[in-house]
Amino acid sequence: MSTLVPLAALPALSSGQGVFLAIMSAMALVSALAVAFSRKAVHAAVYMMSMMVAISAIYFGVGAEFLGAVQIVVYTGAIMMLFLFV
Repeated sequence: MSTLVPLAALPALSSGQGVFLAIMSAMALVSALAVAFSRKAVHAAVYMMSMMVAISAIYFGVGAEFLGAVQIVVYTGAIMMLFLFV
């Protein structure tokens, strides 16, 4: 019989932070669906950029500032510019 190790308790979210995370999650989901169903490459790139900014806002909202900064610099900056120029 194996014993389960309990995970570290997550800090409680304030109601404002929970609302912010829900809005950013909905924005990321809608933007991802718009990327999948857009017919023009430039529109898809703009939707993907908004999705990645929403994901970085989620990272900032939960206290992972380094991941949020990496998300903006690497994905939104570098990969989206490469996508637009190709």
